[in-house]
Amino acid sequence: MSIPIITFAQDEIQDIMLNELTPATSEDEQEAILNNILDLFQEPIDLNKAEREDLQKINFLSEQQIEGILKHRTISGRYESIYELQVIEELDPLTIKKLLSFITVVSSDNSWNGLFARIFNNPGDLIIKYERSPDNKKGYSSSASESTKYLGQPYKTYIRIKSSKTKDFSIGLIAEKDPGEIYKWDPDKNYYLFDFASFHIGLYNKGKLKSLIVGDYKLQAGQGLVFGSGYYLGKNAEAISGIKRAGNGILANTSVTESGFFRGTAGSFVYKRITITGFYSSVKKDASVATEVSDSLSSEYFSTVYSTGYHRTANEIDKKAAISQRDAGFTVTFQNKIQNLNIGLNFINSHFSKSFERKANIYNSFDFKGQDNTCYSLDASYRFYNFSLFSEAAVSQGGGKALIGGILTSLHKKVDFLFLLRKYDKDFYSFYGRAFGENTTNKNETGFYWGVKISPHKKYNLTAYFDTYTFPWLKYRTYEPSRGNDFNIRFIYQPSKTTLAYIQIRKAIQEQNGSRTNITYATEPIIAETRTIGLDYKANEVITLTTKIIQTKSRKNNLNTNGYFLIQDINFHIRGIKLCLRYALLDAENYDNRTYVFEKDVLTGYALPAYYGKGSRAYLVLHGRLLKHFGYWIKYGYYIYPFMDMTGIGSEETEGNIKSEIKIQLRYTWR
Repeated sequence: MSIPIITFAQDEIQDIMLNELTPATSEDEQEAILNNILDLFQEPIDLNKAEREDLQKINFLSEQQIEGILKHRTISGRYESIYELQVIEELDPLTIKKLLSFITVVSSDNSWNGLFARIFNNPGDLIIKYERSPDNKKGYSSSASESTKYLGQPYKTYIRIKSSKTKDFSIGLIAEKDPGEIYKWDPDKNYYLFDFASFHIGLYNKGKLKSLIVGDYKLQAGQGLVFGSGYYLGKNAEAISGIKRAGNGILANTSVTESGFFRGTAGSFVYKRITITGFYSSVKKDASVATEVSDSLSSEYFSTVYSTGYHRTANEIDKKAAISQRDAGFTVTFQNKIQNLNIGLNFINSHFSKSFERKANIYNSFDFKGQDNTCYSLDASYRFYNFSLFSEAAVSQGGGKALIGGILTSLHKKVDFLFLLRKYDKDFYSFYGRAFGENTTNKNETGFYWGVKISPHKKYNLTAYFDTYTFPWLKYRTYEPSRGNDFNIRFIYQPSKTTLAYIQIRKAIQEQNGSRTNITYATEPIIAETRTIGLDYKANEVITLTTKIIQTKSRKNNLNTNGYFLIQDINFHIRGIKLCLRYALLDAENYDNRTYVFEKDVLTGYALPAYYGKGSRAYLVLHGRLLKHFGYWIKYGYYIYPFMDMTGIGSEETEGNIKSEIKIQLRYTWR
């Protein structure tokens, strides 16, 4: 195979990877995936030192492609150049182009000797971001009530400073204030001038010490039933990649998401073929606290945990850091001599400072209650020729069980297939679990997933998945046990290096409470379908064009509605300056006809907004360098809704039919 090697620009790779996200991808997951991309850009993986778990951090690589990269090193010896990837049969040209930005063949010292010198002399960067909406939102007006009034300024500020070296060390500090929040110093309420701050220092690969992190961190093990925090692509248009979890162990927290992480210390030690990880964490969390009085005795409890991270109003501030959660546990992983079998034991004990008691409803009868929870699991993965098997089984306090397992195989060198099943009891509780599933938490769900990727020729490929699931117990807004399914099929045709076209169809069916008043506690199917035609064309070295036509169809309460969207992007790249423009026409009958569309953004930003209503969307993103060490990003965008007198709801309500935002980001890099 001989192909021209042209490294993708950083923002182009970011576009490709984030474009795989589905409407089900939350903002927290978007940010986690984006941060993983940025970390990989800043710390490329050394092909001569890479282990399987390192390459699994690159979400678009399949198990077969990872095996091909490692096998080439075993057979041919050290990589002398990244261009050796061209001879690996499992890698197609598009994958190689994407991969070049994440890998290197430059070896580095990671011993204790000279550690402090490497830390002080290592490259790093400082990122400062400012973001706000020029609109006059109701929450900032003098007429706003005390309960809805925003107490802070209407802008967002973000600071990140980080210096790290792959498999050696990592030091980072992140601070953020959301629009409407105040600057304040009150450690008891988690105020460190900014509303949120996160710090970590990590050491890696120091003899038998595999990793040690003090500060904020995340844990990944098995398939995510017990430890599933951090980035996870999950269900996506690639169908195969990103479904099987990597189990990357301890990861430094580089996100401003104000939930889902541990705060304390964690360490991993290697003894022969066994890796032992232990951790301790204590985190304050937002919650609604109430007092219960019985027989002249009073006790406090909380009924809701909030993960939005917003502390703009007096009511939101009152809930900030209202409870604390302490977690401790361990993982033990065994790997056999030929490294094709992994077996793991995972354990966590969680304790809340106050008892958790939800308002009683039939659908939440089996939800967690109390102050303590214990969860443990066994996981295993095994590779045999073209087959990769993986599974995890977990049990939580009270006996609730969860099981997930799958098989990934290459039926042919051009055909990949994945089958996955999961079964989560309605009384299974895992506070840091995020295994594959349709629900936001891994409980009350049974399902089967099939995915396939067919690449008969380097110019085209077909990916498809089908997921069917049932919810054996009631859910919010669902009076009875329900079921659903969704499928996605995408065909990509790339006739040349400058042209790529694709067609994608996604359809989902779920059941919710019906609108028929003559039948009590009845559910009805809700159907949502999205059809997309896309074309990317690189006219020359300066101009790239992207066009999308999207149709959405919805059936709810026996009513059929439609949405139509026409999106045109024009990207200019001139002498180190990049300008990205978008104009989109929106024509959706109601919010059920919304579509989620990826937008370009500033370096640390992510944008997968919902397009809906009747109107238009436009934005521009400008990126360039001021001096050798300074880079800048500017984004301005707006929506126009000609048939509306106001936009937003509640404190976000704005008079008029225009909604706009501006982002400015500066990055200083030292070498």
